Amino acid sequence: MGIAHLRNSGALAALLLGLLSCTGRASDTQAAEVLAVEPGFLELGTVTRGERTSGSWMLRNVSGEPLHVLRVGPLPCSCGSAELVLLDRAQGATRFDVGAGEVLDLVLAPDERAELHFTFDSSRYRQPISRKVVSVPIVLRDHPGVVAECAVDVWTPFVVEPWSIELGEVGVREEASGFVLVAAHDDDRFGLSVDTEIDGWRVVSKKVSTEDSDQDSYQVTVTAPFEMPQGPFSQPFLLRTDTPGAPPVRFVAQGIVVPDVGASPQRLVFDPQADRAEAELRVWNRAAGGALGELELLRADGPIELAAQRPSEDGNPARRVLTLRWTGDVPAEMTSGRLVLGTGVAETPEVQVLWSVMPAR
Repeated sequence: MGIAHLRNSGALAALLLGLLSCTGRASDTQAAEVLAVEPGFLELGTVTRGERTSGSWMLRNVSGEPLHVLRVGPLPCSCGSAELVLLDRAQGATRFDVGAGEVLDLVLAPDERAELHFTFDSSRYRQPISRKVVSVPIVLRDHPGVVAECAVDVWTPFVVEPWSIELGEVGVREEASGFVLVAAHDDDRFGLSVDTEIDGWRVVSKKVSTEDSDQDSYQVTVTAPFEMPQGPFSQPFLLRTDTPGAPPVRFVAQGIVVPDVGASPQRLVFDPQADRAEAELRVWNRAAGGALGELELLRADGPIELAAQRPSEDGNPARRVLTLRWTGDVPAEMTSGRLVLGTGVAETPEVQVLWSVMPAR
């Protein structure tokens, strides 16, 4: 009985010793600091929306042995860039771009220092932002990783929505227009009085109000010049408010300029065997104040006639609907060609449309 008691006591002692040992090892690992990061939390201060600011952490190997740094980053956002500088090396590679989180496999000697430099670029944000906290991971070999953290306050007095006016296809003389809304964000009040021209574009602002907010808001409308060259365009706008030190109001108008007179669809398909010998074609004039008179079929590469034409459903004089009819026999094979319409518009006197006829089955 005494022997059994001793055996049980020994087992209990061994179990307690094992628990204490495990607890001690976990605590030592968690508490051990192999890479010192100073400061522990980096405050970058306040930056005006659209501007940059920067700061640095000092890293030091305090493990007493060579320390393998596998990777720094990647940054959690596209809000900036990071660079690692080895301060205690006189030659060799001493600077590394680390924002993308590429593998470094860098060895720091005991007490060797490295400076981690971070640049924050507030212009990369499309959405409004007032404060941003950034965490940069530092991955080590055989040791838990550490994190370098920083924060920056971004002064965003107002926001612009949308930042890009997408006008799509616009006519040469359409004088297309669009608008953005400039609304208060960090500041409740600001002034934006605009009535001017920028590169031929008419720019006018108007103060607007919303039922659920007493903050200032403005609608800024831009109108294209009387005539624009054909092709894609991207027109930037930069406006100033009356708030001292505030960033400018920035946005762009984008699209592609096409001839004023156009037609849809681009290809008419006739299928006389299936009782579809007629097809509708919509023709329009995009020019501001433009109209369409009676259209005529100037020529076609096959037996097609202009059967009828009528105003569009909305009665817009700049839009017409044509009915074209295939008057020939059903071809033995697929037949295609082109027809030309006379528009009566001096700037675009003709419109060309492709056509196809389905063969006999």
